[in-house]
Amino acid sequence: KSIGIRIIGDSAPTLVSNDFLGNTDYGVENNNMSVTIQARGNNWDYSSGPYDPSDDRATGGLYNPNGQGDRVTDGVDYSDWELDLQPPAPNPMTWSAAPYASDQGSISMRAAAATDSTTPPVSYCFVGTSGSNSGWQPVADFTDAGLSPNTHYSYSVTARDSANTPNETEPSTEQGAYTLANIPGAPPVEVVALTSIEIVIDPNANPDHTEFAVRCTNLGTYATAAGDPAPDPMWLPLLQWNGRARFNNLPPGDQSFVVLARNGDSIETPPSPQSDPKRTSVPGDTNFDCVVNVLDMLLVRSMLSDDTTTGDNWRADLNNDGNINVLDMLVVRGALGSACGI
Repeated sequence: KSIGIRIIGDSAPTLVSNDFLGNTDYGVENNNMSVTIQARGNNWDYSSGPYDPSDDRATGGLYNPNGQGDRVTDGVDYSDWELDLQPPAPNPMTWSAAPYASDQGSISMRAAAATDSTTPPVSYCFVGTSGSNSGWQPVADFTDAGLSPNTHYSYSVTARDSANTPNETEPSTEQGAYTLANIPGAPPVEVVALTSIEIVIDPNANPDHTEFAVRCTNLGTYATAAGDPAPDPMWLPLLQWNGRARFNNLPPGDQSFVVLARNGDSIETPPSPQSDPKRTSVPGDTNFDCVVNVLDMLLVRSMLSDDTTTGDNWRADLNNDGNINVLDMLVVRGALGSACGI
């Protein structure tokens, strides 16, 4: 005989999620009519279910003379034999939390909770069109890790049931997000004029499209492309900053700076480590000690006719005429006694 499962004696197994097909005698044969074999939720290979020509409904049994699947004896509960062809709900799948940046190298997401009353449990598969795939998993959350900073990644999610041939939903809409940008490095700074400082932007491995803003921590103002301090940040890619920002017309005193970055979704990083302080001063303070005195006069005198483009010689060109001469000494003389006020 060709029999899928034969039950003898007092055994009473529960048969779930089996494929009964191609058995020429019986798919399930029960030889003990005092026991009802639970065989619900199985695949009989036909939507019409198993072949059951024996009508024992009067005693609580089942009857299915039109079934095209394997034959069963009495004493077998094969109810719920209809093939499950319905995917879980919702269909198409939806998002509970669309993809979002969890850090500089990870995107997290959560699918809507899918349900399937016929053949649970439900599993989920997240597919990255530019990120990674999760594979089928039992939970509705997924984090794609090992990604690049400030880079866009997109995903969709599908759910399926636990039928013998699983039914899948249509995929969700594709949603994406940028990973967070790296925090910029501490900026090197350089005094380039009496009241001007340049700040070198350290991108810290962020991609070229990353935008940066530069803030003077003492004043709370931001750099602009023109070098004029502003109350609000100006966000520009590194190339548009030409690698560095400039603050002009700074008041006398020690100044420190930080750099911020933001990703393609305009999420800002915390500020970079603060730069070392650099001092701006008052006219005539050639040695930048925040007071104009005879020492500044002597310094200018020692540098008469020196090249203003060499090193820090520009500090002695107090009238900005491109030369170091007696006119610069007169500037110092006129400013004697001035101080930064700090």
